[in-house]
Amino acid sequence: MDSQSLLTYARNLAEIGNFDGAKSELMKLIKSDSKNYEALRLLSEIDEYLKNWSDATVLRQQMMKLDPYNQVNLLQLGKDEKNLGNVMAAQAIIPLINAFAPNSQEAKQAQTDFGK
Repeated sequence: MDSQSLLTYARNLAEIGNFDGAKSELMKLIKSDSKNYEALRLLSEIDEYLKNWSDATVLRQQMMKLDPYNQVNLLQLGKDEKNLGNVMAAQAIIPLINAFAPNSQEAKQAQTDFGK
């Protein structure tokens, strides 16, 4: 099965509540292609849904390395950090977003959610 088909299959598994199966398929896909952004994103969303903040944070950090200018991912990384109790790490997201998207909705949301 190609990567897009595996991604669709994993998404379908997650939608019916088979999170273990979905995570297993996504981990296989990531193992074969560690830069598969969509697989990382879906896996992080599953971990966030399951409140596995630590795992989600690691995945979001991997995504940040692949696409450092994705303010949506950065905002979610900040939320995950905050859920872990890492308030300073969450606050550190604000200047990262402001560096390239200071007027974005994500910048405003980060300031609201993590600002001092």
